[in-house]
Amino acid sequence: MILEADWDKEARVWVGDSDEVPSLTTEAETVEGLNAKLRPMIPELRQLDGVPRQGEVAFKVLIRRFATAQRAVA
Repeated sequence: MILEADWDKEARVWVGDSDEVPSLTTEAETVEGLNAKLRPMIPELRQLDGVPRQGEVAFKVLIRRFATAQRAVA
C-alpha cells in the first residue's frame, strides 16, 4: 500500500492520504508522528471500507515537500 504525505506550509503539518484507503486522511507535525498515527489507523479503516482483516498491512509513505533554490549572489 502506498500513502502520500505532503507538507502543508500554512498549517505546518504533514498531511497523509491514500487512494487505496479512500477514507484515510490524517495529519501530524512530524513524519514520525504521521507514521505513528497511520499504524493503527490503516487496518481499522480498511475494515470499515469492507476489506477483510488480514495479518500485517505493509505500507510505504512517499514524502513530498516542495522547496525552491537559487544561486547565491556574490
